[in-house]
Amino acid sequence: MQQRTRLGVIISGSLSEGLTARLESRESVEDMRVGKFVVVQGEKHEFFSMITDVVLEATNQKVLIDPPSADAFIHEVLAGTSTYGTLQMKPQLMLPTDRSEHMLPVKTIPRHFSPVVEAQEEDFGRVFGEADA
Repeated sequence: MQQRTRLGVIISGSLSEGLTARLESRESVEDMRVGKFVVVQGEKHEFFSMITDVVLEATNQKVLIDPPSADAFIHEVLAGTSTYGTLQMKPQLMLPTDRSEHMLPVKTIPRHFSPVVEAQEEDFGRVFGEADA
């Protein structure tokens, strides 16, 4: 199995509205694409999910009222602390982590701070079936 890149962690969500993940500070919102598949690693299930929106957030709205100058250093300091990105995701399927069952319809959500990782070839194989060689 390849090393997975952690994109962020779940910070909120609901079954009906979808999940929200806070992006890791090293991840750029410009690299996230609506329609991209990700996997949320829950305790008992992996949630095969699709990114439905990318959002800019701030911990303190004063930063947005008086934006910093064009100084790249200041932008770098604020990025990931005072300002950050979030991903809105819609879980499509639940995959048991112990692989004891086949994929299931989504009937629950993962807990807070569950890691969000990029979907890999293995995940697509579990969901859509292995590609013929």
